[in-house]
Amino acid sequence: MFSEVADTCSVLGYKVILLNHGGASDEQLIKEISDGCFFSPETIIDMDAAARTMLSDARLVISGRYHGCVNALSSGVPTIAVGHAHKYETLMHDFNFDEGYCSLEEGTLSDFFNNFIQKVDFQKAQSDILTGRQEILNRTSSMWQTVMEELAAC
Repeated sequence: MFSEVADTCSVLGYKVILLNHGGASDEQLIKEISDGCFFSPETIIDMDAAARTMLSDARLVISGRYHGCVNALSSGVPTIAVGHAHKYETLMHDFNFDEGYCSLEEGTLSDFFNNFIQKVDFQKAQSDILTGRQEILNRTSSMWQTVMEELAAC
């Protein structure tokens, strides 16, 4: 499933990088994806500062890892979040990018990706995501202000 999308990305001119975000469990997944590709995608093992910078500079991120999605969205990068858990759908909604949520209930990742790549305006998506990010920061700041006021009243 991911291999087919990685190959499509490569044909479309995207540089495909497989990033190990989950340790040993991701190593096996990365091997399976890489082995299924017609080309050899770059693999990054450590989620260090250089990898985070690369992630924030990406044009598109496809991730089945929650924290990979959060990292990309926080940088304003259009993201396809692949997951069955409600948290992925909620995350994408919070970042004003519902069209990036892929539950795989209505087809394959390849089908979703092909539809996504044709419909999404990447500049608008980035703007919407950054607006969502600011709304999250504002809500968080307001929440902590309320907590501090409540604590001060004790």
